[in-house]
Amino acid sequence: MAKKKYTTKAGGKSEKYEYPSHFGSHKSMVDEEATKQLSVNNIVKELEQDSIFTSLDKLVVCRDGIGLYLTEEKRLDNGLSDVHRNTTKEFRKERLERVGIAFE
Repeated sequence: MAKKKYTTKAGGKSEKYEYPSHFGSHKSMVDEEATKQLSVNNIVKELEQDSIFTSLDKLVVCRDGIGLYLTEEKRLDNGLSDVHRNTTKEFRKERLERVGIAFE
């Protein structure tokens, strides 16, 4: 009996993923310029009603294949999926605009 050879739709070619993981956030993904802009803006009043952030003083802006997103520093390189990275573009854009950062 012959064995079936499985290939991907791309003809067996696998593309290298440019970020350390598909779901987690990492220090190499932090956008320093946007994070500096974040620390200048007064974000505490805008985000203190959001229950998804536990520590507003340690927020960072990261970049992945979709664009920028706001997350907590404690979620970097912890080996877990980052709930802030796994959101829609609309949610990311709304969250960033509330703190004065343009979504790219």
